[in-house]
Amino acid sequence: MKIPGEQISSTPDPNQLFAPVTEKFPLEKLPEAVYEDDPGVVELYREAWRIAWSHVYNSCEMPFSPYLGEGCCTNKVWIWDSCFMALWGCYANDVYPVANTLDNFYAVISGKECGIKVHHPDNPPLFGWAELELYRHTGNRERVEKLISGKVLQNYYKWRENSAAPGDYLPWSGTAPVMLRRLPNGYLWSGNPSGMDNTPRGRGSYQMMLWVDALAQQGMFARDVAELCMIAGKMDEAAWFMEQYESKKQLICNYFDPEDGCFYDRTLSRPGFGGFIKVLTPASFWPVFAQMSTPEQTGAMVKTLLDPEKLGGVVACPSVSRSDPDFDPAGGYWRGGVWLPVFYMTMKALGKVGENALARKLSLQMIHWMKECFDQVEPHTIWECYSPTEPLPSTTKSGLFCRKDFCGWSALAPISLLIEDVIGLNKVDAANMSICWNPPATQGKCGIRNLKLGGNTVSLVTAGGIAEVENTLTLNLTLNGTEHRLAPGRHTVKISL
Repeated sequence: MKIPGEQISSTPDPNQLFAPVTEKFPLEKLPEAVYEDDPGVVELYREAWRIAWSHVYNSCEMPFSPYLGEGCCTNKVWIWDSCFMALWGCYANDVYPVANTLDNFYAVISGKECGIKVHHPDNPPLFGWAELELYRHTGNRERVEKLISGKVLQNYYKWRENSAAPGDYLPWSGTAPVMLRRLPNGYLWSGNPSGMDNTPRGRGSYQMMLWVDALAQQGMFARDVAELCMIAGKMDEAAWFMEQYESKKQLICNYFDPEDGCFYDRTLSRPGFGGFIKVLTPASFWPVFAQMSTPEQTGAMVKTLLDPEKLGGVVACPSVSRSDPDFDPAGGYWRGGVWLPVFYMTMKALGKVGENALARKLSLQMIHWMKECFDQVEPHTIWECYSPTEPLPSTTKSGLFCRKDFCGWSALAPISLLIEDVIGLNKVDAANMSICWNPPATQGKCGIRNLKLGGNTVSLVTAGGIAEVENTLTLNLTLNGTEHRLAPGRHTVKISL
């Protein structure tokens, strides 16, 4: 079927300052997903890589080129889009320019002139998350040491903490004003810079709202910078940033409503913290992902993903609870649409608290939702966000259909979630040359081939209760909880149940 009506235009601006790379799509250089029980998800995996390649751009206006474009075809780049793209791009970082994409931001934040502007300089601060994942795939300590010695991440954190002034336009941004402001009990912000453009959070009264995700994300940023400082050997700086994290972890307990069992935003309409703003969205999972929630709070939040009237249902993580009065069954952008960045974050939050089976179930459900849309809707592609009620593209806040060919962050499900939660590659660590793999019970073969881990090339495929492993360098493999140290070569390893 062809989708009715119009969609957001993806036609390139004739004045664009970038152009797609001319090199052929490098399929043979990519990791190969294996999932014989469900060939359709592998087809979508390959398609995501192909669409993403069409958004690898060259530009003489960027400090580093080529770089990853998010799919909006404008002379702007977004912080949180680019960081989320880095999370799937890490799996082929020798081909897809993840490091260049991040380095472009660091250069312009540090004062480098650039024709392509950063939209929303106070977007969610996910650089630390992206850099840690890149390090886990490459083991490139030299990059981390250079990044920390240059202090760009430390300075960006401190700018957000102390210097961000609402209404300011920055030289390296210029396309949208700063909206973030720190107060003693949290952060003021707004829909667009938060990334959740037309969210009903606050019922439109953003000026009087403390954003739960802003607090959790800033705390998470501090913790990630601390870890990067430790990798670089800067222990005093690491200790300072961990103190920052712990202070925000203590503060966020005030954002949990024990009556509803949810993290919520808070209102400033009354002295002190004020009351809760009871609009449930996946943003409430940022404290869980940032490891700031208690076991009891985490358990209550997980229940919201199992509740078909809240964040559960035919596909998880609609961008507002299904019982909310502003929920739009067609999506309405952030009024019900299912967005892969917050879906991915939520699945990673589940993994951090040991809910791997639930993450696998919901991830596969999401990939199937996308594949059904891909098969049934013309054009056959991957979309910016998805309807929460039918396998269709989501509508936008103006009622059009969202952007097509959006890989972009929507590649997170068919690439990252397939590898990590469905195939079960829960953790890679190139610095220690280790992989933690918990493959599912399948009838056919399942795994991944041609995975780059630092200087190692690894293949892991299950078949009939055994794992066939091939590695070019020594590999420390934890397979279903059992540790194996494998010399270079081919191995047959029995899978422990």
